[in-house]
Amino acid sequence: MPLIWAVIFGVLATLLAISGPPSFVRRFPCPWGIWLLLAGAG
Repeated sequence: MPLIWAVIFGVLATLLAISGPPSFVRRFPCPWGIWLLLAGAG
């Protein structure tokens, strides 16, 4: 199971690195980003 999560997050990190953080942030609505930030911090 940890291997599956490693592959999933590896693919997401690669896509984020290729597309660049600004394009990811522009596509991602601000309210969702705030809630995900809070959920990740908790």
